[in-house]
Amino acid sequence: MEKIQEKSIISMRRFQEPDAGEVSELIKKTLTETNSKNYPKAVISHLVAHVTPKQIVKLSHSLYRIVLTEGDGIVATGAYEKKLFRRGMIKALYIMPTYQGYGLGRQIVKHLEQIAREENVRTMKLEASLWCSGVLY
Repeated sequence: MEKIQEKSIISMRRFQEPDAGEVSELIKKTLTETNSKNYPKAVISHLVAHVTPKQIVKLSHSLYRIVLTEGDGIVATGAYEKKLFRRGMIKALYIMPTYQGYGLGRQIVKHLEQIAREENVRTMKLEASLWCSGVLY
């Protein structure tokens, strides 16, 4: 696969229900191409089977979900969930494999942290896979 050019123009916006199909496919692709290197095939297959557009919409009702786009396509997504007691969690951060390594994850986290600050959240956690957290290095 060919990597994107560093000068690509990426836009960020709030998730909308019509995005669910494309977000579902993005998550499936990331799971099968990136996460499958570090998790058993059965685990990946189980996760992929449950990532449906309907499930994405359902979960998005309780999350602040954003998408990053290039042209007409969604290339990354991430979500923030507000918890009790001024806590929050960044979760469901997925970046199209060909777009990984360009700082998109950092942009998503920075934006979601800003939203949390605006909502007076004082403690944030980041939900991460073993691969992302460095456990497997």
